[in-house]
Amino acid sequence: MRNLKITFIPLFFSMLSSMVMAKEVDDAKIKAAAENTIAKIEATLALVKQGGRQEAIIMSVNDAIRLQTEFRYQATKRQHEKASAKLRLARSSAEKGKMAVVRAKLNEALSDFKEMKAKFDGKKP
Repeated sequence: MRNLKITFIPLFFSMLSSMVMAKEVDDAKIKAAAENTIAKIEATLALVKQGGRQEAIIMSVNDAIRLQTEFRYQATKRQHEKASAKLRLARSSAEKGKMAVVRAKLNEALSDFKEMKAKFDGKKP
C-alpha cells in the first residue's frame, strides 16, 4: 500500500501541474486571438476609410473572420456569435460594394470584440 502511494502521489502532482500549464497556454492563446482580431478589424476600418480596393477589403475582413475563430471564451459565447455574424455581413456587403454598411458592421464588431476582451481580461481565475 505504501509503494502504491509513493507511485501515485508524484503522478498526481505531475498531472495537476500539466493541467495548470495547459490553462495558462489556453488563456494566452485566447488573449492573442482577441488582440489579433481587434488589430485586424482596426486595420480593415482604416483601409475602408482610405478608400481601399474592394478586393483588399474583402481579404482583410476574411482575415478577421479567420482570426476570431480562435477567440473562445464561454462567458461571451453568444456575444461572439453576434460579432462573428457582423463580420460576415461586413464581408458580404463589401462584395456588393456597400462600403457604408461595411464600415458600420466593422465598427459594431470592433466594439463587441473589445468588450469581450475586457470581460476575458477581468475574469476571475
